[in-house]
Formats: sequence, structure tokens, C-alpha cells
Amino acid sequence: MAGVKFYGADVEDLRRTAEQFDRAAADLRDAANIVTRGVQAQFWVGPVATRFKLSWRQEHFPSVSQAATLLADSAQRLRSNAAEQENASRSDSGGGYCAARRPVFGPAGRYGGDQSAAKDRYLAGDQTLAEIIRRYHPELTDNEVEVLLIRMGHEGCGYMALVNTLAQQYADRPEEFERIFGFPLYDANGDFNFDYMITDLYAAEDNRKGHQFLWWKWTTTDARQDYSASDDAPWWDYNINEDTTGRGTNPDTREDRFERYLRDRGVSVDVRANGTPTTVKDYQRLATSGDVVIRVSSIRMTDADGALYEATGGHAMTVTGVNDDGHLIVSSWGKVYTVDPSDYGSGTGRNSSLQVIVYGS
Repeated sequence: MAGVKFYGADVEDLRRTAEQFDRAAADLRDAANIVTRGVQAQFWVGPVATRFKLSWRQEHFPSVSQAATLLADSAQRLRSNAAEQENASRSDSGGGYCAARRPVFGPAGRYGGDQSAAKDRYLAGDQTLAEIIRRYHPELTDNEVEVLLIRMGHEGCGYMALVNTLAQQYADRPEEFERIFGFPLYDANGDFNFDYMITDLYAAEDNRKGHQFLWWKWTTTDARQDYSASDDAPWWDYNINEDTTGRGTNPDTREDRFERYLRDRGVSVDVRANGTPTTVKDYQRLATSGDVVIRVSSIRMTDADGALYEATGGHAMTVTGVNDDGHLIVSSWGKVYTVDPSDYGSGTGRNSSLQVIVYGS
């Protein structure tokens, strides 16, 4: 029967079950973190407290963490199975991915991703973005989903710089990408789904921080990390679900969050920092190992038409090469810019640093 799609399992049921597993895993982790903070309370002392703290650290916390990980892994496998079912249906019906795929960085179309584009796509009716966000934050209303995407557009440059590198890694492996992440790497036009990619990373990891004490590892979420006294209400009235600006990332948080995000999905990556000042030689040396991201503060760069762009604050971008003038070519807001390393040297009032993202390490 032409045009009829046959599935080995109901794809929507698989994805709904995956979302339930994700919520259960998040609930377990939250409960474990609450208990951990309780047993670390300074006022609880004595032999009973000592025995319980030891038991919690050595037995109960690892068991709860293992259960949460099992649920999260099962959710990912369910999404991967759903993607495989859809891929099989595409093959049976003559569908599949568009053959004319765009490169990550031009020359036609977007030059990398734009962290602010997802909000417009959501407002235009793309509910997949809300579905991705609710994998991690099932309690968010439609309005709060919009606020999150607006905030991501303001503070998400570091996440997009990392996502650009991820797109490069999987450009020739879209089926593998979809099995791992649960959504297609390309859209029907052959463009990268940058908006889905950054939304998944941002919703999963923003404001999270990893901790380790001896063999004990755990992750906390600081809902006030984005608070700014100049931009937000008094701290006691602060609500992250009303915050449309955020505070951005730094090299340490990018390393922590991106490594954990990919590690949780079975992908090996090592994010390594490099000190200042930034030079072309630094970039060329790091680029032999992996993909390079630059952080600048304040911003001074030139667009494709030669117009100078300057702004206060920090910014992170993917470095894609060096031009004939010895300037770094970068991807920012889905467009091509160049950065003159001498603009960030000593005495300029600006500074910069590089990170290299090494996959498979």
C-alpha cells in the first residue's frame, strides 16, 4: 500500500515513555541532592549521624544515582529506537535525509548556528522545541518555555559555539546522531537543526555544576546563578522562569557542562583551556587537536562587509580559520566575522582566551 508507514513500535508511545523515564530520573536526582544537603548539615552530629552519613555516601547515594542513570539511559534508548523506526519508515517510503546538505560554515546559508533563532522558531509554532525542553523541565508552562528560549538567545553564545563543533563531528553521521540525541541532525531542507541542538544542550545543562569529593560525584543546579542585581528584581523575589537575560558561560562552566552532557550520552570529549593572550599560532597549534572556541571581553570584531562591531561584555564563538590578514575567522549569530588578535593584547582593555574541544579522547 503506497504511502502507508509501518512501524515496529508506536513512535509516539516510545517518546512519551522516554519523557516519563526522564522525569523519573530527574526526580530521583533531585531527591538524592536534597538528602545529601541534609546529611551534610552541620547541626547533625553524633554516632547515628556518622553511621548514616557513611552509609548514604557508600551505599544509598550510589544506588540512587545508578537507578537515575539507568532511567536516563533507558529514555535515550527509547528515543533512539523511535528514531530508528522513523528512519526505517523513510527508507520504505522512498524518503530519507535531503541529499543536498549544507556545510556547518557556509558558504551558502547560515555560518554556524544562531543562539537567538530558536525563540523565533518556537513563536512560529515549532512545538518540538518545547518537547525538547520538557524532557528536562516538564513543569514549564508555554510562557516559561518562551522565557527560557529568550534567555538562551541572550546568554547562549558559549553553548552555540560548542554546538557548532558537535555539528561538525556528526555532519557525515546523521543516523548515529539521531540515535544518540533523539532528533534529526538535518531538517527537510538539508540545514542543520542548530536550534534543536542548542536547546537540548541548554535545557539539559544550564546552571548545573559538577562536584567531586574523593570517589563521590554529584551535580547541583543553582536556580539563582543567572541572577543580576542590575537586571533583575531583588534576589528574594528572583524567579529564573521570569529571567530573560541570564549571565552566560565561562571556560570552566563550558568545560563542565559540555563534557557531562556528552558523557551522559556515551560520547567522549575533552574540553581543554588555553591561556591568554590569543595568537594565530595558538589557534593553529590547538586546531591540530580539535575544534577551537574563542572567548573575548569586550567585543571587537569585523563583519563580512568590513563593518566594525564593538560591544561591552563577553562573547564566545567558534573559530573556523585564519584569513590573509592574520585575523581569526569566527562564527557568531550564524554569520561570519573576523577577530584581530592584536585587539585583545596587553593595554587594549580587552582580553581573550581559547579552548579546544577534542572528541574521542
